[in-house]
Amino acid sequence: MSVMFEGTNVTNVDPFMFFPDPRVAPTEVSRKGEFVFWRDFTGMHALEEQQAKGMIKYLDDIGDRPKAGMFTGEADVPQSNRNNATKEESTNPYRRPDGVLEDFVQLDQGSVVVIPSKLGLGDSDLPEKWLFTIANKNQIIQAEPLDLDHGLHPVCVTEPYSMGYSPGGMSMVEMLEPIQEGMSWLLNSHIHNIRGIINNSFILDPNAIDMTSFKDGRPGKLIKLKPSAVGRDVRTVIQQLQMYDATAQHVTDIEVLRRLGDTISAVNDNLRGVQQAGGRKTATEVRTATENGASRLVMQARLISSQAMVDQAEQMCINMQQLTTEPFYMKVVGPDGMQKLMEIGPENLIGDFNFPVTDGTLPLDKIAILDVWKEIFQIVATNPMLQQQYNLPQIFDFVAELSGARNLDKFKMMPPPGMGMPGMPPGPEGLAGAAQAGNVVPIFGGPGPNGGRGIPDFAAAGGGAPPG
Repeated sequence: MSVMFEGTNVTNVDPFMFFPDPRVAPTEVSRKGEFVFWRDFTGMHALEEQQAKGMIKYLDDIGDRPKAGMFTGEADVPQSNRNNATKEESTNPYRRPDGVLEDFVQLDQGSVVVIPSKLGLGDSDLPEKWLFTIANKNQIIQAEPLDLDHGLHPVCVTEPYSMGYSPGGMSMVEMLEPIQEGMSWLLNSHIHNIRGIINNSFILDPNAIDMTSFKDGRPGKLIKLKPSAVGRDVRTVIQQLQMYDATAQHVTDIEVLRRLGDTISAVNDNLRGVQQAGGRKTATEVRTATENGASRLVMQARLISSQAMVDQAEQMCINMQQLTTEPFYMKVVGPDGMQKLMEIGPENLIGDFNFPVTDGTLPLDKIAILDVWKEIFQIVATNPMLQQQYNLPQIFDFVAELSGARNLDKFKMMPPPGMGMPGMPPGPEGLAGAAQAGNVVPIFGGPGPNGGRGIPDFAAAGGGAPPG
């Protein structure tokens, strides 16, 4: 059987079903924590397949599925800590209305530092990391050493908005939640008030008004008076209430809250792809505003990289060094677009590596780079001294590629003989070969083929004086 994939399988964990060691900061639990657990739900068929492969045991003893929820009266412990945040039973897509997990097994899996001799797991008296899996809170179905060379718990945690060592810091969503709720209330109350205004409330005397004509909902209706109202002032019979829109300022207040949310989240209209109002904007103004907004997000990118991405890259790299058993092929693409397949075996994956923190710098604006290279091309094209030091055609090809032009080689003209023809090297060697073949004549230097100083003797050849 051939090996199809050897590598680290990365998956996300619900933060409300993640149980790290509370004695250390969540972002350091992979290095300093004594244990870390996470919860998931899976089908019995998948567990039976793992048991057939010898990965787990004792599936027949896992017992009944646990009841769901601390607010259903069926269990004291919730299946998700999201209840603590929402103050209500969290939505579980695997649960029936009666609280039973339908055809799913609750798995609590985690990495724990243990001393095997104290738990009857071995003879070692030294702390080791072991992987445990508990099914339905009843039976341990997996217990094996987590013998990984990187020595970390197999998790990577990032809290870019945490305050130092405080666990479970507020996220950006939680920071913006009251602003979003305020904007929703302002808009909903305004719409509700407008609906009451456009319904036209009246005070009328039903003994003087023909109610059938009054209830006619068509526009431009005629309201008839009863004979008993003849001669009376109509304003004493029917009067429309004057409605006041107390929510007229709400739409303006929504804009104020939106700007406050933009300030907190460091997101502006340019990052959303929306052109700001207030007249025409130059490309430089738009680019500057976008870069200024993005620069505020660089700190968050650096923090996420240092907290989680560095650990993840280290674990994935060392796992590949340790666990790769079969050689694999990697496609390497060079600057000229040529591709090459390289075979890499386990014996090639050696050495220690440094995993630097990504600075979070966004890709530069290609339009701005194109403008810079256009100026460079014009300077080189108009300066003979620079033309002797820089290859102007290659600069042109780079500028064309940067602007998005493709297949530019199809439009190139064939070079003169000896100046890059197939089979003839370019440069001085190609010129020397072309001179020996009589295809080119030196302007200065030795005599030309007709006895001149590099200038053909047109008169001797019967051609008269040389042109020019």
